[in-house]
Amino acid sequence: MKIGLLTHHWPANFGCNLQALATYRFLKNGGHDVTVLNYRPLFLEQRYQRKVSAEQIDVHNEFCMTFLNQSPILRSESDIVDCCNELCFDLILIGSDTLFRLSKEMNTDEGAFPNPFWVPWLDKLMNRPEICVISVSCGGSMYLTFPKRLQQDILHYLTNFDFISTRDRWTRWMILFVSRGKIKPSLTPDPTSILGDVFPHIAENHFRDPRQRGKYILLGIAKKDVDYQWFKSFVEIAHFRGYQVYGLPHPEGFPDIPVDEVISLPLSPLDWYCWIKYSSGFIGERFHPIICCIYNHVPFISIDNNYGAILKGHVPLRFRSKQYDLCKNFGQSAYCIPYSNLIRLDGQRLLSMLTERNSISQARIQESKKVFCNTMSSILGKRYS
Repeated sequence: MKIGLLTHHWPANFGCNLQALATYRFLKNGGHDVTVLNYRPLFLEQRYQRKVSAEQIDVHNEFCMTFLNQSPILRSESDIVDCCNELCFDLILIGSDTLFRLSKEMNTDEGAFPNPFWVPWLDKLMNRPEICVISVSCGGSMYLTFPKRLQQDILHYLTNFDFISTRDRWTRWMILFVSRGKIKPSLTPDPTSILGDVFPHIAENHFRDPRQRGKYILLGIAKKDVDYQWFKSFVEIAHFRGYQVYGLPHPEGFPDIPVDEVISLPLSPLDWYCWIKYSSGFIGERFHPIICCIYNHVPFISIDNNYGAILKGHVPLRFRSKQYDLCKNFGQSAYCIPYSNLIRLDGQRLLSMLTERNSISQARIQESKKVFCNTMSSILGKRYS
């Protein structure tokens, strides 16, 4: 089958790169002819250039060139149409990641709604392929508070898709809401869940750093105004228990936190993955580090920056948080806490929470992976077993 993959594959973001690689490798391993539609709007490219070093951006670009079969750079909707008409795909697969994030002002990370991920260009194709969405997220967007006309427009574009699955319950609820229950997305894990299965280079330790053979804990913090003394105390306690503490930077860098060593940038997505895979524990922000922890049996504390999301009546909407939804799904919601709660914990208590708990069962991990594989295989027209 000839497949076009349209997703966040290129940004200077480790999770974006790895979820794209996992989906791509699943399809390639199944014998399909896959092209990643290299949609890079110039304004979004420039946004990353302002906040990430040129050397780090080069590493992400090299990753894409090495591991993904990309189309020429596509700057606009018309470029996407021309590419699709030239290559004549049987299937266009959209996702994963927060491609359905949207504000009531009709703004998205990729420009005004509807951006190309909603396929407003579909009627411009000479031959209509199947259009399916896998493990998409709206990133906590509050569709239920949007003006009625915008909800109707969202529904209109949702009907472009032959199949939709979401990676979190909140996104599923929002689609159910705007469609009044007519569109019932399935729930599927993020593609990064199967990365170790579909990409053998990681399993073969090709990217393992010698420092990863010791006992170490990773801090993956982006927040700038941190409690310096609290982290200093935590590192001292970790040393007493026999652990080194390393800073795992985001592509934008790492804040001033007293750790034994900050892993240096530029850092490739696969090296970043392996630092998590071989660690004794992870404390940090963002979604994809927690995915990597769960599927590699690494204990974690997820710092949930969306903890305070509320609606009228001050009802906490924890499921707007993609981290909380993920943790809840694996019975780990007690380990998804806001930064303010983190620094109220005694360092000894936190280290015990991290290192002295039951891991998620292998059966639960395999069950989750099978959901993703079954969903992908049903899209492709065969059953996974």
